[in-house]
Amino acid sequence: IDIADEGGMVKASALSEQVMGAGIAFVLITASDAETIQKHEQVFGINYPFFFADGTELKAIVRSNPGLIYMENGVVVSKWHHNDFPGTLEQAQEKD
Repeated sequence: IDIADEGGMVKASALSEQVMGAGIAFVLITASDAETIQKHEQVFGINYPFFFADGTELKAIVRSNPGLIYMENGVVVSKWHHNDFPGTLEQAQEKD
């Protein structure tokens, strides 16, 4: 998270409010340690749960930092680079 794009992190937090307000889970998965996450919680507006994963695996799953993955019933529906994050929940739920 120390090297995550700051604008992307802020956009993700704004989207998290809409997503969680609709009753949909929104989580942060990171290779950073808990202390590092806590250092950035206020800066980036992280008010959602976070989980830990291996950095190599995360790079294989999502190719940007940060990146978003939208899943339904365990199936990846969409993935976004931080430059292309959807602005609203409705945009995130649009299927190609």
